[in-house]
Amino acid sequence: MQEARDRVAEAYLAEGLAAELGEPEDHIALELGFVAHLCSGAARLMAAGEMEAANRNLRAQSAFLADHLLNWAPRLCADVTRLATSGFYRSIAGITSAYLAIDHDLLAGLLADGERRVI
Repeated sequence: MQEARDRVAEAYLAEGLAAELGEPEDHIALELGFVAHLCSGAARLMAAGEMEAANRNLRAQSAFLADHLLNWAPRLCADVTRLATSGFYRSIAGITSAYLAIDHDLLAGLLADGERRVI
C-alpha cells in the first residue's frame, strides 16, 4: 500500500495541498475531501470563464477517481453494506458508491463535451 499512498500524496501536493492530515493520505475521507476540493476548483474556474484551466482540473479529477478511489472504494462500500450492523453505515456506503459512479460518468461527459468544443 505504500506506493498507492505515495501516489495519493503526490496528487495532493500537485494541487498545493500539504498539511498534517491526521490520517493516512489514502484514507477514504481524505480522498473524498480531495475530490470535493477539485470539484470546487472546477466550479470556480468555470464561473470565471477559465475553461482551459477548468478542463485540466476535470481531467485531474477523472484521473484521481480512476487511479485511486475507483480502484478500491467500491469494494469497501460493498463490504460495509454487507457487514455493517448499522443501517446508517450501510446507507452511507450505498451513497458513497453511487456518488463515485455518478461522478465518474459526469466527468466523462464533461470531458467529452469539452473536447467537442475544443476547450
